[in-house]
Amino acid sequence: GRDGDKEELAAIATAVNAAAARDAELMKAVEAGAARDEQILAAVEAGAQRDAGLRQQIRGLGDSLRRKTKKESVRQLKESQLAQFEVVPDYVEDKPFARGGEGEVFM
Repeated sequence: GRDGDKEELAAIATAVNAAAARDAELMKAVEAGAARDEQILAAVEAGAQRDAGLRQQIRGLGDSLRRKTKKESVRQLKESQLAQFEVVPDYVEDKPFARGGEGEVFM
């Protein structure tokens, strides 16, 4: 009777303590996993911010290249127009007939 009940209660108490120890280990593992997940999430967010910054820089470079390309094409067009429509005089006098702040005018 009584000794059997004590042994049974002792066995139950041992099982409950073992279960509580397993639960404590599981809780530590869950907390460690949560901490690891937070680190991973922080790394992912930092990577996303870095990627956004890189995308913005790439967009800026693209805009800059488009501006340079546009300026370059305008410059080339101007040079070709100047070369194409340049007037070459047949004859120029030796002495200028007018002078100004920026140059002289010849006949």
